[in-house]
Amino acid sequence: MTEISAVEEQSYSSYYYVNSFYISYSADGKTFQNINTSPISKNVLQNFRGTTSELSNKHNLPYHVTSRFVRFLPLSWNKTYFPCMKVEIYGCVRNTPPA
Repeated sequence: MTEISAVEEQSYSSYYYVNSFYISYSADGKTFQNINTSPISKNVLQNFRGTTSELSNKHNLPYHVTSRFVRFLPLSWNKTYFPCMKVEIYGCVRNTPPA
């Protein structure tokens, strides 16, 4: 399991990019939870802004999450092309006892 504190994204090119996206995470790969604007506001999803240039854009999460699986869910992109983005996840591995 990894405690995730931030993500960094970068468009593939000025044609292939993602304008905005959501992030969801899971410990088992079956049940996913969305990153919300705060840990207590369960109905307000955090909308992350992408970039249309090849410059990277780092996003600190509103709160740290512990996860094994992460999904990036594109919301808007250049509709002439497919959504494409490079991502990097920042965090640290947490030792958890075997189940």
